[in-house]
Amino acid sequence: MDAGIWGASALLRDGSEAVGAIGVVKPLFRLDSDQRAEIIALARAAATSVRAALHRLEPHSESG
Repeated sequence: MDAGIWGASALLRDGSEAVGAIGVVKPLFRLDSDQRAEIIALARAAATSVRAALHRLEPHSESG
């Protein structure tokens, strides 16, 4: 990453397996520490939401 650039990412997991990531990159001078913490929290929440949506799309086995 270049100097003056800040980034955060959150891993999308399926159990213990990594299946993707969500990332945010911004110029560091535009962010204070509270904004960085908020972006980290939002990236984590987005990863959780995406994983839940993907889980709903997975075929479920039917027994019987």
